Amino acid sequence: MRKSGLQVPTIFCAFANQSGGFETRYSLDVDKRLENLFWCDGTSRYDYSIFGDVLGFDATYGHNKYKCPLVIFSGVDHHMRTVVFGYAILSNESEASYLWLPRSFLEAMKGKQPKSIITDGDLAMKSAVSIVFPGAHHRLCSWHLLRNATARVERPGFLRKFCLCLMGDLEVEEFETIWTDIVADHELEDHPWIVDLYAKKHSWSNAHIRGIFFAGLKTTSRCEALNMQLGKFIHNGYNLREFVEHFQHYLEFMRRRELVPDYKSAYGEPVVKTKLEAIEQFAATVYTREVFKLFREVLMLASNVRVVSTKRTSACVLFKVAMYCRQRLWAVSWAEEDDEFSCSYQRMESFGLPCVHKVGVLVYLNMTAIPKGLILDRWTKRVMSG
Repeated sequence: MRKSGLQVPTIFCAFANQSGGFETRYSLDVDKRLENLFWCDGTSRYDYSIFGDVLGFDATYGHNKYKCPLVIFSGVDHHMRTVVFGYAILSNESEASYLWLPRSFLEAMKGKQPKSIITDGDLAMKSAVSIVFPGAHHRLCSWHLLRNATARVERPGFLRKFCLCLMGDLEVEEFETIWTDIVADHELEDHPWIVDLYAKKHSWSNAHIRGIFFAGLKTTSRCEALNMQLGKFIHNGYNLREFVEHFQHYLEFMRRRELVPDYKSAYGEPVVKTKLEAIEQFAATVYTREVFKLFREVLMLASNVRVVSTKRTSACVLFKVAMYCRQRLWAVSWAEEDDEFSCSYQRMESFGLPCVHKVGVLVYLNMTAIPKGLILDRWTKRVMSG
């Protein structure tokens, strides 16, 4: 494979003139024919600079005349909506192509590494991720795992317990116990897919991934939904120039729709629905509308939190809390001097919003505002203006 070209190909000249920050990368085969093509515009690069902590990418076929894989790099923005970072057409899905692609993406994004990546588990893609994004935690798409489990393990009752291991709110010890029982009950000790899956548990088990930030993403369904929507703008008979032109039109359509949640978040406040009016109103001024709704759901559950005990140490105040009528205890610590909270549930680390246990402690302490340490900028109204 030849080195990527740095000049803008002819088909992109018009877009490059219209959009600042337009970037392309392409490679040629031994006959100097176009082999792989990556491109992104200034808006995508700006979005990645803000929301590029979580990156998903997925390949699909059928949207271009040459039946080549279309790869879309995407993430989630502060409105919980899909945002596109980059796009590529590959001549094949070889390891070499998948190694070239993320390197081209990283160059265009000025070397900014994501914290976490989610893919469908393609082996060539997995290898490329480990090489190009060595510091990112690679998660396997839950939907693809469930589909493979259904196809590869034909055992009644297996799928239900596998779902629990995959997405259940388990501790590592609980996962190990349930997994051991699954394997024994269904006589899967020597099943090659099961053996390989267990070896990769840190890439899919919720118990092992807890505390790693994924912004709520568990599947590549956002990528796949984008690919389905593309069908309204792109037909199989389009040549490369037509494909790129209509793809850019699709992106503009997506971005115009983003103006609606921007407006709703900026103007007007949602109706207060809880009895904890002060903290609810504070959250409404900070978070975008969609993220605020998620926080309010947690706030509604905060009344079910019981503070079982408190203990003051030299470093913090330690709260043992439990949900109403449940035995499990969670540890919430509060460093009073720095106003920092932590919880063994680790929802803040995983999703960027405080868990019900932390919010329950805020209510217990009669706080009327969310401490700065519990507000992640990427979910706030101000993130795009800063």
